Amino acid sequence: MSPAARRIRLLAWFHVIVSGLGLLFGLALCVAIAMSWDEQVRAAEAILPMVFFVAAIWLVPGLAGGIGLLMRRRWARVLIIVLSALYLLWIPIGTVLGGLGLWVLLARDAETVFASGGTAPSAPIRIAESVAPTASRFGLLLAMAGVGAGFVVVLDAGFMFSGAPAPTEISTAFYPALAVLSAVIGYAIHYLATRPGGPGLSDTLASYANSTPWAWAREAKTRKFFAEERRQRLMRLAADPVRRKYVPLIERGESWSDEQIAYDLDPARTVTCVHLNPVERAMRVAGIAVKRDAGAWVNAACVIDEERLKQRFPLAPCASYRKIVAYDRSVEDPPRAQFWCAACNSTIDTVHPTVAPSGLRMFPG
Repeated sequence: MSPAARRIRLLAWFHVIVSGLGLLFGLALCVAIAMSWDEQVRAAEAILPMVFFVAAIWLVPGLAGGIGLLMRRRWARVLIIVLSALYLLWIPIGTVLGGLGLWVLLARDAETVFASGGTAPSAPIRIAESVAPTASRFGLLLAMAGVGAGFVVVLDAGFMFSGAPAPTEISTAFYPALAVLSAVIGYAIHYLATRPGGPGLSDTLASYANSTPWAWAREAKTRKFFAEERRQRLMRLAADPVRRKYVPLIERGESWSDEQIAYDLDPARTVTCVHLNPVERAMRVAGIAVKRDAGAWVNAACVIDEERLKQRFPLAPCASYRKIVAYDRSVEDPPRAQFWCAACNSTIDTVHPTVAPSGLRMFPG
């Protein structure tokens, strides 16, 4: 899933959850006011038109738009863009939420998510996938039980907030409904963590965390930091008359650490073990391009003449020259040739004769 699709899905679930909870709370509030005998509570009927207004303008369209975004419908994108613009009027929290919604849906890469028009998306997002298996009747019944239990819990909470006693049927069913709702939520979490063929719960949460604006800002800050570090290092190298020749090599994409540069500038320096040291030293004296890799590992741009090698450089029993064809990894993996010391784990990589370019130097020459 692309970063744009993850951002849109996160925005869609925000609208579905917030709008759904808002509608349930508004319904519980209306029921509590209508069924209360307290005169002060009954006087709160004046806020009901406002509740209906908020539900009609924000909550119902938000729920519909969120579901539409999960199904990648173009009309849902337009609807949530309008709602996000309205959210801007709710200063300061609404301004932030509306700005994030507009930023997600008006981004340049958001259009690709809705390219299929919602008819045949390449990786459709289904609501039931995050709660229970769509083909399971048990999952459907469990979801219905969760919705009903949540409705009872919200209704009783509405009576508690109003200070009026709840009907016996609702107050009696509160704790069983709370237990059912907890069980449904627990099952949903377990399913997300163990569902076959999909990412686990931790991977899902990690993908959401990595798609937040804070994660993008942190990543951008890290890239900026390393870019500045690289720029400062290139400036230091350019100011050094001896090391300035490595600047164009680094800008071309080659890796040249300070250790590699120091090794390259000192022809008498060696890093391999005592068993391979004579070979490495002879290569450097002969003018062969030898570059340090890491630790006791170097790369030599040459092809080995095995007959002359045996005559001039008899190797210790723990060291050997070998040709490696790693077809077990990939048929396209190029063959390698190297000196290797089993006792010291020291290596001199060379070029395999079958892949050597014409004109490459032979060693020993």
